[in-house]
Amino acid sequence: MARAWLLALAVVAFGGLPALAHGTWLDARPLPGVTVGGTVDEVAFLFGEPLQLGQGEVTVVGPDGRPHPGGAIEHPAETVVRMPIQPLAEEG
Repeated sequence: MARAWLLALAVVAFGGLPALAHGTWLDARPLPGVTVGGTVDEVAFLFGEPLQLGQGEVTVVGPDGRPHPGGAIEHPAETVVRMPIQPLAEEG
């Protein structure tokens, strides 16, 4: 019985470690929380480490709180991700 508890504890303790390995972005265009208008046609992120393609997603939220349409994610450099978006119809 003690082994079962030890195994369960190990799964709980170590099962979440891969989530701690997520890359951290160093810079973004536009920065989160900045009000922008219709001139913005892409979002971009600079990360501090090389990224693995196909391992994540980008969601852009419009001023109305709903997802804003975007194109395919581009990976022009090993630490850069960008995604073209439809220009905003209003500031937000």
